[in-house]
Amino acid sequence: MKNQFVNEYLGDRLISKREAAGILGVSIRTLERAVSNGTISVRKIRGCVRLLRSEVLLMAGIQEPQMQ
Repeated sequence: MKNQFVNEYLGDRLISKREAAGILGVSIRTLERAVSNGTISVRKIRGCVRLLRSEVLLMAGIQEPQMQ
């Protein structure tokens, strides 16, 4: 919970491959190909793979509202 709060405070959070694939409108396998060829990076936390939401949105061409 603390890490989620810190990431949200910094304007970002980590999401699962399933969430990322849903945002991008692709299959999980297609997302895994993008990870393996270096198009998008991942964070591994205790065996779980997570992606930065801001990086996924950037890849999708979606711009988040700026925090003030």
